[in-house]
Amino acid sequence: MIHITLERKITGSELIKDFEYEYKSLENLKKLLEEDPENVLLQLNLDDWKYHLNHPDAEVKDERRILTHEMPIDDLELILMDHIKNKNPKSVEELAEMVHEDVKKVHSKLEGLEEAGFIILHREQKDNVTPALRYNSIKITI
Repeated sequence: MIHITLERKITGSELIKDFEYEYKSLENLKKLLEEDPENVLLQLNLDDWKYHLNHPDAEVKDERRILTHEMPIDDLELILMDHIKNKNPKSVEELAEMVHEDVKKVHSKLEGLEEAGFIILHREQKDNVTPALRYNSIKITI
């Protein structure tokens, strides 16, 4: 079994931005909870959102654990995340150039990493996507 722990320290306002990214609005989260009232994660996220609206500067230790039988990320994805963290590329094209890979391949890998929750792709302009890590550290235990 492979254990992956994703950790970060953020402020309450940053946590709210993540909730907005995931749920779009507080009202959408409430609707999801109405549809699935037994979902503990939705309830916890709603409680956190409400709390941090009044405490935006409070520090939050966010931790996510993944248990799997297969490694969910490959070598190239690890390299991409390392470059995102340490070299801060401003675009997918710049990142692809840094790792000497095709832009389409890198973009595809980044989309998979975003879907898995490892990164965020900021789409500020139509033609510019900036990758950013969601977590300060990723620990993999086999």
